Amino acid sequence: MDGEIEFNVVMPFVNLKSVGGKFDDESFCAGFEMGILDLRLFQAKAMGCDKLTMNIRTDNSPQADLIAMKHGMWIEHKAVDSSGYWMTCVFVQSSQTVEL
Repeated sequence: MDGEIEFNVVMPFVNLKSVGGKFDDESFCAGFEMGILDLRLFQAKAMGCDKLTMNIRTDNSPQADLIAMKHGMWIEHKAVDSSGYWMTCVFVQSSQTVEL
């Protein structure tokens, strides 16, 4: 389609409804993305990094805020791309860690 960005699947998810599975495609992918964020923030903290930049779906922003708090971080900067679908977030160390 003219003017649309096309993405190819890097790793197929075989349990999505679109391929005969039982899980909703968008919800599953959003959860997978937040799982990756959780892991990357855990690793950043364990390695003593004070900043992490990651692209996420704009709709995941509220959840990303909570995951960041869990790891004693907050989102210092958000930049939404021209499609409005993706955003770049810069996570930085906070002075507080929230128990969830």
